Amino acid sequence: MSYTMNRFVLAHELGHAVLHNDNGSKFFIDEYTCFAPGKFELEANKFAANLLINEKNLKDLLGGDLSSIASELEVPVQLVKIKIGEIIGHTLW
Repeated sequence: MSYTMNRFVLAHELGHAVLHNDNGSKFFIDEYTCFAPGKFELEANKFAANLLINEKNLKDLLGGDLSSIASELEVPVQLVKIKIGEIIGHTLW
């Protein structure tokens, strides 16, 4: 797993531990479920985006393409979309 995906998966799973620890469910890392559309997955992705992406750093990079921004911030493109969506007040995907 790449450094970028490693960071994301750790932040995403930490999001589950922090946000979903009261429902008795267990969450497992799966290569294909990190961006699944379910409520818990979206919440964990938002948590990861907020943990890994500094808003000022992101704003400094705006104007570039999403892939370049994601690469510079060492996060997946989907997290950049989530964070920008939160800043502008609507979803980008």
